[in-house]
Formats: sequence, structure tokens, C-alpha cells
Amino acid sequence: MEKAENESRSYPMNGIRLCIDREGERIAGRMYSKMSETPIPFESSSNMLLAADDFFDKQGYPQRFLEPRSFLNNKETYSSFRYPKAVMSDTEIMEQEGKCDTLDVFVQSRRKAGWQGIVFKPVGQFVGEFNSELELLMILEKEMKKQEPEKKG
Repeated sequence: MEKAENESRSYPMNGIRLCIDREGERIAGRMYSKMSETPIPFESSSNMLLAADDFFDKQGYPQRFLEPRSFLNNKETYSSFRYPKAVMSDTEIMEQEGKCDTLDVFVQSRRKAGWQGIVFKPVGQFVGEFNSELELLMILEKEMKKQEPEKKG
């Protein structure tokens, strides 16, 4: 039943399936997006945010609101909007699961020099809403703490 349900659902382009394989002092795992053929690995929460932000910049979606400043001679810019191309199917993404936890992060906007969006469990259960990367990290930390009693019990 679950597989048939996954096939009928659509995964949004601005979504990231966050598969958390290790938790504790530093979470680690993989991110999946319809715009990437391969998973995006991460070794910490800060690494996850930087990798996802860089990925969004290269895809041009969700578009960055402000162009970052740099004192380096970095001529590369990604500020133009491009409608993203899906290279991974909805089913492929929805089949992915983390060893410790799995969350779907939907980045609705990258205004105000930060991310705004919502977080759901793969079953569609609302987890939280965030208006900055810090709020997203607090949601992730709270969700990881919920998982601890389940493992011990």
C-alpha cells in the first residue's frame, strides 16, 4: 500500500529529503532532491546548510534573494532564475530513508538572507515551520531528541 501511495504523490522541486544516518554531537547523512542525480552527502548540520545553499545557487531554484558579497576574485554568480529540471523521480526520492531519521524540508523562499519553509515527516506529518536556518536547525535538534527515547525503549 505504501509503495502505491508513493507513486501517486508528487515531490516538489523545492524539497529536500533529509536522510539522517548518524546523530549525536554531529548529525550526518544524505540529501536528495529532484534536481540532483546523486545524493548530496553531509557530515554536520553546518555542512548540510552550506551544501544545500550551494546546490540551490547552482540550480537557480529556489532563487537567492540577495547576492552574497565576496572580497575574492570570484566571478562566478548564480543569481539568475532558471526553472529547474527534474533528474530524479518522485518515487526514487520517496523511497530513501535515513538510518536514524528521515525528514522532508521544503524551502519556500530564500529571502531576508535566509531560508523560509516547512518540515514534514515522510508520512505527511507536519513537524515545523522555519524563518531562518537557525530555526531549521532547532527543529532538527528537537526532532532528533524525540527519536532518542524510541531507540532506548
